[in-house]
Amino acid sequence: MRYEVPQFSEVETKIVGPFSLKQFGYLLVGGGLFYVLLKTLNLLLALLFGVPIAALAVALTFLKINGQPFATVLRNGFQFVLRPKFYIWKKELPKIKTVTYGEEEQ
Repeated sequence: MRYEVPQFSEVETKIVGPFSLKQFGYLLVGGGLFYVLLKTLNLLLALLFGVPIAALAVALTFLKINGQPFATVLRNGFQFVLRPKFYIWKKELPKIKTVTYGEEEQ
């Protein structure tokens, strides 16, 4: 009996156009927050708060760092900052005594 082995299991399924469900959600939430800010605040405040939100949404959707999605990089960065650090003590090796030979006396 032959079984089909799935190929490209790391590629997310495209749900809405060229976007996966996660990417579409990032754009939808970022665009929605930007729209709400534009409708509730004056233009200057809406742009002041909305542009970073929109930039974060676009970065979460499209940006990859070293082949990792930006969401993964951001989560790992927060975990690194918030979690306690675990240091391992390494015993120092004994220093090697070096012998230097002086110049020959004449």
